[in-house]
Amino acid sequence: MRIPIPSAGGALAFGVIALTASLNLSLPVNAGERIYRVIDAAGNVTFTDVPPPGVAATDVTPITLPAGPTPAQQRAAEERIEAIRREAESLAAERARASAERHQEVSAAEQELAAARAALAEAEVQGSGDWQTLVTGGRVPSAAYRQRVEAARARVAEAERAVRSAGGQVR
Repeated sequence: MRIPIPSAGGALAFGVIALTASLNLSLPVNAGERIYRVIDAAGNVTFTDVPPPGVAATDVTPITLPAGPTPAQQRAAEERIEAIRREAESLAAERARASAERHQEVSAAEQELAAARAALAEAEVQGSGDWQTLVTGGRVPSAAYRQRVEAARARVAEAERAVRSAGGQVR
């Protein structure tokens, strides 16, 4: 078999062959067999398992390839790959579950914030009983009104903190 490699330097070509052999890709060569690297007059590099005829011995470089992985090593590697794939799927599922929980928390916190803001708007509406008449003739909001509005504002502030804590943004 002949594998032509574009000329880009001997180290690069050797690296390509070493990588291919180490990954056990498509080189039908048994361990211990020789692969010959031949450089022709144009500088093209070719790898072959048969010494080329009519080429001077100085133009041929024998390369001995290391043995590839055994079937047991290949199975072990495939099992490791499968275990990594299962772990990645498990982590992705956990991330999706956590994201869904976070989304639910944010959504619930935003709903509570909307309800708290509506309650504040309602609490701020002053009725006839929400005024206190002063001796001097003026009127001021009653203590009950001020307490009602302050409690509604505190509920809004707490709901805003809950939205931020859940990872949402207060709008």
